[in-house]
Amino acid sequence: MAALHSLLALYGAFDQSVVEADDPAWTARVEHFLPGFDGLNERGWFSEVKGLVSQLAPDTTAAQFPDVRSALDELTQVANVISGFADPRTPLTDNDPPLLTTTDIAQLLYIFAVGITLAPEAPRTRSVDLTPFLVLGGETVEPILGLASEPRANIYRAAGRFSPRTSQSRAAQASDLFDVISGRFTGHRSWPHVMTHAFDQNAVSREVATAPIVLAGITAGASHPDKGSHAAAAVTQVDGQFCAVLTTNCWEDSSGLTVDAVKAIVDPRNWARLSEFFCQIDALQPDARGASQVLEHVSTDKKNYQLKTALKNWRKNFGGGGILNYELADKRDGTGDSGLILLDNGYIHISDNKLGDGTIKGVRIKTSKMVAIQGVSVTAVAMFTISLGWAAVSNAMLFDNAVNQPKGDPLVGWKESPETVSGGSGGVPPGGASGQPPPGPQIPVGASAVLIKEAASMWADCVEATANDATNMMSKWYKGQLTMQDVVDYTSAVGGRLASEPWRYLNRVSKQVPATPSPPSTTPSPPSTPQDKADKAEGGSS
Repeated sequence: MAALHSLLALYGAFDQSVVEADDPAWTARVEHFLPGFDGLNERGWFSEVKGLVSQLAPDTTAAQFPDVRSALDELTQVANVISGFADPRTPLTDNDPPLLTTTDIAQLLYIFAVGITLAPEAPRTRSVDLTPFLVLGGETVEPILGLASEPRANIYRAAGRFSPRTSQSRAAQASDLFDVISGRFTGHRSWPHVMTHAFDQNAVSREVATAPIVLAGITAGASHPDKGSHAAAAVTQVDGQFCAVLTTNCWEDSSGLTVDAVKAIVDPRNWARLSEFFCQIDALQPDARGASQVLEHVSTDKKNYQLKTALKNWRKNFGGGGILNYELADKRDGTGDSGLILLDNGYIHISDNKLGDGTIKGVRIKTSKMVAIQGVSVTAVAMFTISLGWAAVSNAMLFDNAVNQPKGDPLVGWKESPETVSGGSGGVPPGGASGQPPPGPQIPVGASAVLIKEAASMWADCVEATANDATNMMSKWYKGQLTMQDVVDYTSAVGGRLASEPWRYLNRVSKQVPATPSPPSTTPSPPSTPQDKADKAEGGSS
């Protein structure tokens, strides 16, 4: 099955329809539901994604995206398998990842809702036919809409161990959800209200209702007392390279969900067991300083193409939780790397979810990702990642799999970096190759730009004139040139609490995120930390 390939095809169909119709009214209508990606300068992203897939596929014919009808047929079959109403075409094992994560299901629900809402207005174009959304029968509506109300425990079990609901109960829930969508879905801004109402009617699961769907920086998800989420997408420039920036901040309080349970599965070597998007992970030897390395294979159709990227990561116990920072490996030649990823930096931060009164309620996971792909525009990269839920894939696969531990072969457990290899074959001693003490936390490579972007966004809506200055400051920090004096000078120039408060937040978060160590310099010296720099600027106080 290639459910993610079909899911991406549905999002792409609307982009292709806008391009071929070249109708301002239709473009505006699609933009109202899929904002930020079908405007004059953004349309055409799906053609770029198709080009990327063709470039990676040994057989370009086999890697073609399905049309709307075929995509819906495939997703209907997957929905029936997950819900226990059909057997998979290929038997599943305990080592197989879930066919769809709850984030994937939320993404499917959203584009399905867009389809049944907009298809009656869609113009006829040369190669895009959206009418399959109009002629849907119960054999399609019930599986796809009914899937949105599936308990998470069902989604994360292999075939043969389901406890499916009755056809009558699924039909009733699908009908209720259809009515809510038909009566309340008026655009992307209405989606949180749609999900809240559907959840109140028991027509959608808590996990799907609250999944963060990133649409032009707006998080579309219902609120819930035991789960919350925020996600955002932005564009930034690092050393002249434009890239998509994706951030999530989610928390959940579920039985069996603890910080240690999440840390136990977060190692990248486990990701292919946790999500279908990561179709294979190959362990590589650690680098000279003991950073763990893997060759990551991602795909929406793993049998026909795979995008391979060599990454290094650094894990650290931190503040009662843990953090994993990752970036491109220093040496990618000879690893099998596709050579197309220009930038891939980010972090996964796991911690207790502390409330304002100091009590702890569940677990919070914050993630960030900066990504750029050669020959593909930032819009195409962003839509590729957003429509597949890549912005929230870490949250979905970690929360869900921590609660429902995968069976089968043992997973790689949590262990702080640096990594050592048993048996003395290429291993790195605890002190690193040079025998020096392990590197301490420092400003993240790449992730620092995300941190500064997060802080900048807090006041960008109010003071748009500061956007260019914020970008310059972000670039300066990324290059390791930003000092606390720069921050003081900047806030003094802008003036007032409106500017200073976000930068205080920035200083605070910079002290909270340890980082992958930078490559060793010719004259090694102990790396400084954000706390060191802050203390020095403040005269040694903490």
